[in-house]
Amino acid sequence: MAPPFCGSIHLSLRARVYWQQENAQKGAAPMKGRWRYHPFYLKIRFGALQLIVPFIIFQFIRTLLFPTSFDVVLLMLLALLYAAILCDWI
Repeated sequence: MAPPFCGSIHLSLRARVYWQQENAQKGAAPMKGRWRYHPFYLKIRFGALQLIVPFIIFQFIRTLLFPTSFDVVLLMLLALLYAAILCDWI
């Protein structure tokens, strides 16, 4: 069952990890630590989310002013990366 808040920025990554732990199937192997992911990994993901948003905004403005195929592809890649991080695909 997917979390109902996929793509929502209202809940922190730790809240999503906690939700996943609580709703894991009973046959799953027990986790060693308190969190599903290492805290350093969560810091990297959260930092990436904070950095990607300004890059997406800048690239969107650049694409509007100087539309080249490279700019459009780069904007799509940044948007997909942002969506992948939010939906826990990465």
